[in-house]
Amino acid sequence: MNIQEPECKSGTKKRSGQGKPDFSAAATRLKLLGHPVRLALLAELARHPKCVSDIRDLLDIAQANVSQHLAALRAAGIVACHEQGNVRCYYLLRPELVHDVLRLAHEQYPIVRQTPDQVQTAADKRGKLTKIRKATVKGATTNSHKKAKT
Repeated sequence: MNIQEPECKSGTKKRSGQGKPDFSAAATRLKLLGHPVRLALLAELARHPKCVSDIRDLLDIAQANVSQHLAALRAAGIVACHEQGNVRCYYLLRPELVHDVLRLAHEQYPIVRQTPDQVQTAADKRGKLTKIRKATVKGATTNSHKKAKT
């Protein structure tokens, strides 16, 4: 048997100097997971590990197509496989991620409407918090400069 588990990269790395998350890797991962065949594959694997031929029969698609989608999921570090001869059986490497994606795909989330006053109040609170944070950071920077001089 051959077990290979690719390394996973974080989708929220910080961009240098800006302090804001870089969502490009996360967007790439979501795009990969957004394909209907891949979602069906993941739903089957979430039930329990399966061999390629079983997946092919369950989803009623060509084996080459199944293999291509599994290869993409494997390269992304979402699934892995065990090989015995020419039989490959796949399992989830990141079951929590897959369960969350499938929950997102199947659930209907409620719409939460807000009045203009609620939106303005929330924006005003956010603005005040931002000003407080900036003042705190500025004060901390000023204090560290004073300590450095003494």
